[in-house]
Amino acid sequence: MKKLSLACVAAMVMVSCQESMETLTERVFVFAEQQCLLMEQQLSDTNTPRTYTPQGVFVTASLSWRCSGFYPGTLWMVYNQTGNESIREFAEKNSRKLADVEACQASHDLGFQYWNSYGRAYQTTLDTSWLPVIEDASRRLAERFSPKVGCIRSWGA
Repeated sequence: MKKLSLACVAAMVMVSCQESMETLTERVFVFAEQQCLLMEQQLSDTNTPRTYTPQGVFVTASLSWRCSGFYPGTLWMVYNQTGNESIREFAEKNSRKLADVEACQASHDLGFQYWNSYGRAYQTTLDTSWLPVIEDASRRLAERFSPKVGCIRSWGA
């Protein structure tokens, strides 16, 4: 068994040496770009991707879900790598879906929601129109700070 494991590791090393990091990165982002374009066809203005079940069923989540900023963040990263303007349009659209900070103030996950969407949008575009939502989310997160315990409250009151 040990010899088989060593042989598998050796085979993986040899295969990985055949592709440069640049080629691997390009290949991965081409695939990611295709997946983002397909994913966008399955979404509405009121949901975000969440997962696939083991049976392959696509599951969405509401925009107030704590990880709702991950998809727009992914779109911004794919756009930054590929320059695909369709991906940028989807990144902007999916980021702006989260504009209602009120709907997402129930936990400390504001960073997940707003850095990955609005933060990456501002980082990419330097367009200051993204800043008011970032500032509002930052203020709301700071309001969760409890001087009594010296940290930010995760959930609830």
